[in-house]
Amino acid sequence: VVAREMKIARDHPRAPEPVDLSASPIRLSATPVAYTRPPPPLGQHTDEVLTDWLAMPEKEIARLRDGGVL
Repeated sequence: VVAREMKIARDHPRAPEPVDLSASPIRLSATPVAYTRPPPPLGQHTDEVLTDWLAMPEKEIARLRDGGVL
């Protein structure tokens, strides 16, 4: 990552200083990658994935959460 100059530092709302990240390995001169948002915190999209993508009922999600799985 360092040798290929793919290490980047980005501000994150939950970190007091910039967080080191790996940049995209895809290099396109006409359309370079734009890093506009910070990486999501752990669990930010859990409910969306379980309900929208996996069609899991809310009761099942609550059961998993109560059991410490989520």
